[in-house]
Amino acid sequence: MSVLNGSDILLYDADSNFPLMCQTNVTITLNDAMIDATCKQSAGYSVSLPGLRDFAFTADALVNFDEGATDLGITTLFAAYDARTPINILISNPVLATAYYTGLAYVESIEVNAPMEDVVSYTVSFSGTYTITD
Repeated sequence: MSVLNGSDILLYDADSNFPLMCQTNVTITLNDAMIDATCKQSAGYSVSLPGLRDFAFTADALVNFDEGATDLGITTLFAAYDARTPINILISNPVLATAYYTGLAYVESIEVNAPMEDVVSYTVSFSGTYTITD
């Protein structure tokens, strides 16, 4: 079994191969909405069938408004949010040159956090559209 260091797993724009600037956390969520198929003959047990699937990515990062030409940061994410254009997201490990998940997703929300005497950070949530590949 190979254990991974979470610091090595990064969120990228798959089209430009630019990583999200100054990431501190990445979360991948895969969902399968279950359909209730319980009937009188199920002996008191719930019966379910898989239904619609969806996926989402969430990332935390430190705010830097001085994005360079090869950066993916809050300014670029806001532009995608404002224009309602999807971003092709890639979750990858640059240390092992391994890609884990790729999916087209819209910016669902951006939350900026500016606590007193601390760094300014933000959380961006992406809602996947269509399918995710591994």
